Amino acid sequence: MAITFVGSSLVAGVADEVTPAEPDGAAENDILFYWIAWIRAGASFVGPTGGWTLLNYFDNTDGVVDGRLYWIRRGASPPGFAAGANNTAYTEATVSCFSGCATDGSPIDVAAYSAVSTVSSTPDCPAVVTTEANTLVVAFGMGASGHATGTWTMPSGYSVVEDGTQILPATNITCVGSKAVVAAGSENPGAFSNAASGLDESFGGTVALREASSGTLASINGLAVADIASVNGVDVADLASFNGLTF
Repeated sequence: MAITFVGSSLVAGVADEVTPAEPDGAAENDILFYWIAWIRAGASFVGPTGGWTLLNYFDNTDGVVDGRLYWIRRGASPPGFAAGANNTAYTEATVSCFSGCATDGSPIDVAAYSAVSTVSSTPDCPAVVTTEANTLVVAFGMGASGHATGTWTMPSGYSVVEDGTQILPATNITCVGSKAVVAAGSENPGAFSNAASGLDESFGGTVALREASSGTLASINGLAVADIASVNGVDVADLASFNGLTF
């Protein structure tokens, strides 16, 4: 079962707290990423509620930009989406949704994050070594500038998941791309690029999602499939699959 990008949402503005919308089409067992960045904040930050797990955080060294990256497996109901820090000059948050991810254990195969860069560079997403075939690698970038930023260009081979829209000067600070990787092994997204001059700080993250199993079903409730005539009144011979597993 291939992993697919469902959709994304973005919210931005001069606000201590933002609430991005859940992407259209998000459903139970989908994987959601919450990527939030803010400029010149106070010390207090409150993350989204409802079971989100913090993957990594990026704290500035010169007072420009901070960020947090979370993930969650969506339940029957949406989690909370409100988050923010106090006394911000600007906040931007995006939520990205993916379906077809593994449900046996963690959906994340491997992840890596770059060090904080303060040398006017663009976000550089580090290499990962995937352990499974048919992963979807998601690249997260963040960069802040003293100038109005231009459109982000994804790393080579990556499709746009979210490109923060320019709303105010020194904004458009988040970007997300994804790429299907067929074979297990090393994958290095590399850097996002931006038309803006002189990014003051930048960060990058790389997360590989595991594909859901589409194995063969041997038994149901302890009974061998060969010994079962029907499931919920439907002849086994007429069923192509059960709970996503083929007979």
